[in-house]
Amino acid sequence: MPLLFYLLLIQLSCSQHDFRSGEVEVLLYDVRNESNKTDTLFFLKHSIFFLDSTLIHEARVLKVTYKNQNPVKEYKIYKYTYYDLVNNKCQDYYSFSDTAEIQCNYIIVPENSIYERFYLNNHQRNDELIPITDTLLSGEKYKLFRSLSVHQDVIAYYYLSCNTPNFPLHLAPGTDAQFKDCKVLRAEYIDKNLPNITTTIEFRLKRNNLNENEIKVFKQWNKNAKLTDKPLITVDEVYKICNPNTTTMYNVFE
Repeated sequence: MPLLFYLLLIQLSCSQHDFRSGEVEVLLYDVRNESNKTDTLFFLKHSIFFLDSTLIHEARVLKVTYKNQNPVKEYKIYKYTYYDLVNNKCQDYYSFSDTAEIQCNYIIVPENSIYERFYLNNHQRNDELIPITDTLLSGEKYKLFRSLSVHQDVIAYYYLSCNTPNFPLHLAPGTDAQFKDCKVLRAEYIDKNLPNITTTIEFRLKRNNLNENEIKVFKQWNKNAKLTDKPLITVDEVYKICNPNTTTMYNVFE
């Protein structure tokens, strides 16, 4: 199954949260398990910044170059997307600066495609869960569930932490909605057609504040969103206009 499928499962929402600002680190990786050998096939780490009901998200692309006939992979930031989670309006920028100019202006609507699940507040739907057991990872205790609400060809496991303050990002909003004081911080997906490969997504709350420059950028981009005269375009047009100007294998986090 394409890697992008798993990215669609991350939900952004404007739910009530304990922290009004901060940075969440997102880890995404594929691991292949064969006999007694474990190989990491893919690893990506990036950040999402939040302030009240707005987010700034790093969009990265996989760039492959060759050195001595060996592939060298780089995960480059190629744009930043500013989201207003109340009205689903987005603007893309090419640099993280209060003087940067808007490149694309668009609204995310659920009718566009399945791709838009990435952006939607899906708290009205509860996930169907099978409890497994409590488990420890790196000394942290998690409630472990298998979800039956993902694609029929995918086995999904959710790890819920009950010791993490709430913040406005959700790996599994339908599960978070069922547990008032707990949150899914890790999700594992196994494609039934590729049973030896596990894709994992983790959320790590890196900090519960923003620095002066980051707040300055948020304030200016909020103002830009209200004043811009750039026409609204479709998401398909965003792919064409605000995608990287390099040859890539695929966008790893759009």
